[in-house]
Amino acid sequence: MASVGASQPGPLGHLAHIDSRERALERRIVVTGTFAAISAAAVQTTCHLLNAFVLDDRYRALEADAQGNVFDWVSAMAIAAAASTAIACAVPHARRLTYGLSGALLAYLSVDELAGFHERLGTAIAPHLPGPLSGLGDRVTPLIYLPLIGTVFVLLWVVAARGTAGAGLLRWGLGLLTGAILIRLAAAGVKLAGDQVSGPARDVGAALDQAFQLAAWLLVAAGLAARLPALRVHNE
Repeated sequence: MASVGASQPGPLGHLAHIDSRERALERRIVVTGTFAAISAAAVQTTCHLLNAFVLDDRYRALEADAQGNVFDWVSAMAIAAAASTAIACAVPHARRLTYGLSGALLAYLSVDELAGFHERLGTAIAPHLPGPLSGLGDRVTPLIYLPLIGTVFVLLWVVAARGTAGAGLLRWGLGLLTGAILIRLAAAGVKLAGDQVSGPARDVGAALDQAFQLAAWLLVAAGLAARLPALRVHNE
């Protein structure tokens, strides 16, 4: 028979146990997300460069920047994962607007990635732009989408600035996304100067651009997912 004075775990001990499990789960999400981002980007880049430099661009399915192949689908799913986790974070969180708006914009970007709205929009708008901008074709897309991407960047940076779980992954993801945009803007700048990015430079640039984007969205998704355990526990 247990003694009347047997100690029972108090509320503080229970909370400490929950926090310990929460931190362990966060660490697993961070490690898994980082591994997934690096691995996916490495596989995609290897296939793209192998096709470009060894297989003479014979296989469109291996091109990282082609529309409608498996890499295009994986990239869209990575953005969808980021959108889903942002929306999931909005449910138990007091500041639902930041997460909810991030999720909605990311969901649009995921659909856009599959449907190719941005390429068609850039091609349609470019001829009506003034001066040399009219010759950019779909390379004008980064300029058109800067307000949308900028809004997503600010919202996610606000989330990361709170310094809680997943903040590091969010910052790395946003940094890589910035790198991808700068590569595209550089290509547009070269075209504006009357030159063309072609050959090995074009292949390497496309590989880096797509690798940065894929890794960025996977890191953002993992960074947001790492917040869910804390949000769920602290909402109970």
